Amino acid sequence: MTETTCACTGAHLWAVMNDGRPRAVNVFLHHKLGHRIPVSVKARPIRGPQGDIIGSVEVFTRRRSTRFAELAEVGPHEEAYIDPVTQIGNRRYAEAHLGPMLAPDGADSLGLVFVDIDHFKVVNDTWGHPTGDAVLRMVGQTLANGLRTADVPVRWGGDEFLVALPGITTPALARAAERLRMLVDHSWIDIDGEKVKVTVSAGAVMVRSDESIDDALARADALMYVSKRGGRDLVTGEAGPVARSDGSPSPLQITQRPADL
Repeated sequence: MTETTCACTGAHLWAVMNDGRPRAVNVFLHHKLGHRIPVSVKARPIRGPQGDIIGSVEVFTRRRSTRFAELAEVGPHEEAYIDPVTQIGNRRYAEAHLGPMLAPDGADSLGLVFVDIDHFKVVNDTWGHPTGDAVLRMVGQTLANGLRTADVPVRWGGDEFLVALPGITTPALARAAERLRMLVDHSWIDIDGEKVKVTVSAGAVMVRSDESIDDALARADALMYVSKRGGRDLVTGEAGPVARSDGSPSPLQITQRPADL
């Protein structure tokens, strides 16, 4: 399923062999189709007959994300709501589900992230539309695999995506949106031995109790364009640009799974 691992797992194996203590880490591995997938890696020592450490072993377990992560089969009643290229929800799915995702007490707890692929036309012009479709699927599945189980990613149209995150706070929304940007930035597809990569620009907002979904979408879309004007490969929230996570030692590693992941 995956063609690469995370360098941090090798370090865990050596650490386990040195002190015999089991270790666990959550990482995002690169799938052979280009997108990132969430995996838990557990390392434990292998002991010989005398109890001495003679090696170590890693166990990889796929972590749960949204129902759209690598959606294999779609029921006949769902086909109209699934984008055939990316295998995530389409705009019709979003329009049917956004309203019910609002908090019944009117609290501001639904986050929206509007995502647009940077320079997608260049991909189509350079590599052709089949590769462009592969890139769309890579981005869509990276979004789907980088979310919580209750979150909803959809292809809004063309090279635009929308992510709805119910029951979230403003700080958690910023972290989630930046994680999605970072995961796309670390994804790629291989075409004849050459990596084809893209970045995304995003705008993130909390739906206010005194506005409609359409108004919130318009604000998220406007902030996405602020990210474009700010140089692309960026997330802009209502308080301004979101700090990038690329500077962390292991951006694809999560040592403790936060509640908003």
